[in-house]
Amino acid sequence: MRSIAKEKIIQQLLQLTNITDQYMLLDPSYPQKSLTWLVETEKHLEPLRLPVVSRLATLRGMLVACDDGYQDPNISQSSRSKRKAKRALTAQIISQAEQALREEVDIIDHGFSELIDKLSQLLAIRFAQQELPTTPQVTMGYVDNIWRLLGDNQETKSMYRYIEARVGETDRRYLLQTLLDNMLSHNNE
Repeated sequence: MRSIAKEKIIQQLLQLTNITDQYMLLDPSYPQKSLTWLVETEKHLEPLRLPVVSRLATLRGMLVACDDGYQDPNISQSSRSKRKAKRALTAQIISQAEQALREEVDIIDHGFSELIDKLSQLLAIRFAQQELPTTPQVTMGYVDNIWRLLGDNQETKSMYRYIEARVGETDRRYLLQTLLDNMLSHNNE
């Protein structure tokens, strides 16, 4: 499930380019669009029970508090108007949200690093004597077939069981697909 969380976070981060463009274009709807992005990001991540959701909610609360008169002392002193102060606060909040989400992706990637090493070793041992079956596209059927081949080999049986016990099917398939995509793209070069 961590792979799903990572992909959802990345999907939300990719939307920040458009929001930042609105800031650069001096679009007056920038704070509202940023607030909407925060709400949508929370909604997408909440079912995954990620702690970063509470950080996003706190940041959203700061943005809403701006309408009630909250002013960040560091921003309001250097700004000439309430509108500009709100835009600057919004930019700061979006920056903090982006950083929190990137940190979450880093945590997920760090957790995956050991599993990627183990899967790489497993693939290397299994396909040292026999070439990896080729395919025009790495589908889930292909990934599942490779996983079965890894479990059928006596040399790889114990590591196969370790990985199977350590990681859920969704994350295992995600990591294995990533490795196979990489391996097959290098074979085609």
